[in-house]
Amino acid sequence: MIDQQQLLDYLDQLDALLQKKITLVAVGGTALCLMNLKESTKDVDFCAATKQEFEMIKQASKKVKTIFKIDLYHTGYIFCLQLPDDYIFRARSFPSNFKNISLKTLSPIDIIITKTGRLNQRDIEDIEAVIKNKKVDKIELIDRFNIIKKSIPSNDAVFEENFKMVLKEFF
Repeated sequence: MIDQQQLLDYLDQLDALLQKKITLVAVGGTALCLMNLKESTKDVDFCAATKQEFEMIKQASKKVKTIFKIDLYHTGYIFCLQLPDDYIFRARSFPSNFKNISLKTLSPIDIIITKTGRLNQRDIEDIEAVIKNKKVDKIELIDRFNIIKKSIPSNDAVFEENFKMVLKEFF
């Protein structure tokens, strides 16, 4: 398991290797760990703001020795879901002293929706932590879900059913 300090240490090493400023959005359990909503995460998940930044991070990360798995996404395509372009603006800034990394955490509503896609026991616990500790408006959550589900190429009945279960369980 990876705690917040290990995440920040990794990012500090990555930051030192980058030549340009980039925006990096923590998603999933990584975001929850940075938001102090869970003590640690099983793996590390980040989304680069652009394809170019994704490539820069990918190259730099090859030079950072780490024992944990890092999943990197870009342009709002996270865990097989395409978030709307505004995901980066909705993300919350994370205070840091990085020179080249502008670190953000995915918005609480977008975290809930991205975790709804798979919805295993760990995802349910994470969703519960977000709902208990962050102000989550049910109507805003439903509206956001309806926007995001349109980006799924097929009619994903499982995603829809998972979302209904989240609403029933937590609202």
